[in-house]
Amino acid sequence: AARIFPGEGGFYNYCKTALGEDIGFIANWAYLLGYMGTVATITSAIRDLLIDPIGLEWVQDYPFVFYIIFVALISLLNTISITLISKIQSIITLLKLMPLIIMLGIIYFYWNPSFDYQIHRIGDLGGTIPLVLFSFLGFESCCNIGHYIRGGTQQVAKVILIAFSTSVLLYTVFHLGMLHIMGSDALATQGVHAFPLFMG
Repeated sequence: AARIFPGEGGFYNYCKTALGEDIGFIANWAYLLGYMGTVATITSAIRDLLIDPIGLEWVQDYPFVFYIIFVALISLLNTISITLISKIQSIITLLKLMPLIIMLGIIYFYWNPSFDYQIHRIGDLGGTIPLVLFSFLGFESCCNIGHYIRGGTQQVAKVILIAFSTSVLLYTVFHLGMLHIMGSDALATQGVHAFPLFMG
């Protein structure tokens, strides 16, 4: 779609150009409402983290105040110039990559050659497809800002596919490392965040 319908607007542009302005209007509002649901879910998850384990009591006692402050901060972020946002995003991305990089660095020392991959259960990989699709969320933002990408909107598809493939590869290797260090039972019951406890 990014190649066939170049220009600003992402999904709105694609639907408007291909199917008409009414469909473009509906698609854009559906996109907005979908993201509102996502932000609401993330906000609730962040509030839960601030209550337990951090223990901020006012967040628990005054949820409405917390939601107003959080949404206001997110809204203010949207008023910052795209140049500054890109720098902030780069820093956040590097912070998010640190656990993956650490895992890639230490997996050599914890590699378990007797680990059972259970190749006969390869068919179960189909159950991971929704998770892979979930990791795609966010890359569609490239469609909305495609006109800012160096090389123009013709590069949007390439940017999305390279970024998505890189993310899937990194997370695959990361979870492979988790399996080797923690074992599948511990990983299933204790979660990824417990892996330092298994490093000796």
